[in-house]
Amino acid sequence: LFAPSSIQKLFALLCARSASSRKLLTMISKKVVRRFSLLLLGEGEYYFQDYGGYLFLSEAYHRDNSSGEGENREEEDYTLISDRKRIKGRFHIGSASVLFEPDDMRYPVYRIPYTETTGPRLHNAPSEKRRSRSIYILLNTKLVIEMKENNTDHPYRFRRKKSEFAFALTYANLEEVNEKIKLLHDLAEKDRSQREAELAKLILKREASIPFDISWLVDYSERPQHPDGQAVLASQITPLVESPGRMMLTDKRLYVQHFNNVSAEPLDKYELSLIQFMHKRRYAMRDRGIEFIFRQSTKSHHHRSSLMGSPRGLSSSSSSTMIGGGKNASFLQSNSLYLSFKDQKTRDETYDLIIKQSSVNISTATSLDSVRKAWHEGKVSNYEYLLHLNHAAGRSFNDVTQYPVFPWVLKDFTSRRLDLNDPKVFRDLSKPIGALETNRLRTFRKRMREMPAEMSHGKPFLYGTHYSAPGYVLYFLVRKAPEYMLRLQSGHFDVPDRLFHSMHHAWQSVLTSNTDVKELIPEFYNVDTKGDFALNTKNLDLGVRQDGSEVDDLILPKWARTARQFVTKMREALECKHVSDNIHKWIDLIFGYKQTGDEAVKADNLFYPLTYEGAVDIETVKDATKRASIEAQIREFGQTPRQIFRDPHPARSDNPSTHVSMRLGRRGRGGNTAEGEEHSSLLGSNGSSSGRVMRDSKRGVGGLLSTTTTTTTTTTT
Repeated sequence: LFAPSSIQKLFALLCARSASSRKLLTMISKKVVRRFSLLLLGEGEYYFQDYGGYLFLSEAYHRDNSSGEGENREEEDYTLISDRKRIKGRFHIGSASVLFEPDDMRYPVYRIPYTETTGPRLHNAPSEKRRSRSIYILLNTKLVIEMKENNTDHPYRFRRKKSEFAFALTYANLEEVNEKIKLLHDLAEKDRSQREAELAKLILKREASIPFDISWLVDYSERPQHPDGQAVLASQITPLVESPGRMMLTDKRLYVQHFNNVSAEPLDKYELSLIQFMHKRRYAMRDRGIEFIFRQSTKSHHHRSSLMGSPRGLSSSSSSTMIGGGKNASFLQSNSLYLSFKDQKTRDETYDLIIKQSSVNISTATSLDSVRKAWHEGKVSNYEYLLHLNHAAGRSFNDVTQYPVFPWVLKDFTSRRLDLNDPKVFRDLSKPIGALETNRLRTFRKRMREMPAEMSHGKPFLYGTHYSAPGYVLYFLVRKAPEYMLRLQSGHFDVPDRLFHSMHHAWQSVLTSNTDVKELIPEFYNVDTKGDFALNTKNLDLGVRQDGSEVDDLILPKWARTARQFVTKMREALECKHVSDNIHKWIDLIFGYKQTGDEAVKADNLFYPLTYEGAVDIETVKDATKRASIEAQIREFGQTPRQIFRDPHPARSDNPSTHVSMRLGRRGRGGNTAEGEEHSSLLGSNGSSSGRVMRDSKRGVGGLLSTTTTTTTTTTT
């Protein structure tokens, strides 16, 4: 195409302005945008494979677009395949459904659950031009789920109508594909325990047949490091998605090969020299994960977040040297990799092997006490310290059941001016959210006293919900990550009156509702994101509330004119003297000695027993139904952070010279921040100090976070 003669011909065609030249220009300029992601599968569904091909869809199917969920249309829609519209795209096979992703984004992605079909069959029919015959895979279904029309994140449409979908696949053996779909369809009809057992065998057989190709190594001089020289089974964990594959460790790189072929790359490559931190993790109540935090991106590091949702490359700007700091301290953290291994033994062996590699340049570890000491002396900000504690307690931006938890520090979301010198604007950090309002706490206590033993597993609790759960994380992030909310809620946004509508209403809910005790997430204090989670930049249709108001951008407090100003002032509040003097009380509740035992009882800090680490050994639960119930509870209720302090946490130094704060552009009298002011930070352009955090100690107790601090003291201007 780019030979001189070809360019001349192309130029001549374009100059001719003929129909053929316009068609050629369209073909050259058109770029297919892939909309499929693993988020579009059903809950717990395993992804097998995809093929290029065509969907033959009748015009009658799209004639009535008003068909909604629950509408049962009995009339059948069977037209000759040769008379149907031919739509090019990708045919995806999952363990519970098939999906078709049209190249033309005007059409939605179609998902057809096996339980709603009569099973696939092959059909020999005339081709489009009727000069020959072609073989098609036919699926007769009563339900089609439509998603991502025009590449937008809208609530799924559940179209209940008897329809026939015909597929023609390119470069595929249709007999083999049809048999594969038939097998999965038959499995879907069986009871849960039998279905899971047979599906596990099918998956095991498939994965065993996919070897790691040693020719994929970047450098043929690389030496595999596992004793048998083979890659080990490992799944990549991102929010709401587990992508199985293999991990190969060499003396120079870490390779991740995914068993699905969603990505154009056969595998992801990570330079060992770019590993900044490593953390052992507990995933789905199983102690078998490792999370890697990387330094700046290199060409050999291919991030796969596009497989899970929206693609996000590594930030080109310098990120904080604190763990999770700067622009990457947010949902879909782009400089991290979270792997879950088949068991704890494999995880520990892999962790030790990586640590031993000479190319791994992880800073020397010290104890968690060093981080606490640095914070106590004002060398680490409250924001950074809380991120430290979250990482030490096993929290991760890649796992919404264990997402980092941050406190509500303000309770004034109605005033026009915010006075951080007035103690009345702050929440009582010595109490959990559920204990802030006296009458509600009285109700919780009464319910706990009257609670049946079988309901509490022998451990009565105050709060049937948790302060950090997947639903709460995505409640706050619905505007930023709507596709995750749709996945969590089976294709729906919540009803408009329950969506994150305004800060004032959200605070009133956690203060008074018997079913709402949620804390906040780091995004409320991360100035680098500029409050993007508060803006409906994707123009989502989030509905209309009962009072007639449309749910659009978050309604901010009167003391903030913009989302950017809102998070900046929230951060100022987090770093102010009042919070610095009292935040240790909240740390005792969430990460410390008031988390469990008698102190938790005294502090009214008791949550559902299964949310605590060690409450149940999921590996010993053999009954498939019971295990699925426990895992569903984990997804629903979240998990309490690992307890990392056994004694009362010390208060921060009262010495004002060690107080870390945000520098304001201008200040009014009495420390008031004037409306509309722009702010800068003494913590640096990425919202962090120059503190340098180290990796987990090789021999640290319980895998506690280890830190060395090389910061300079900042003072209030």
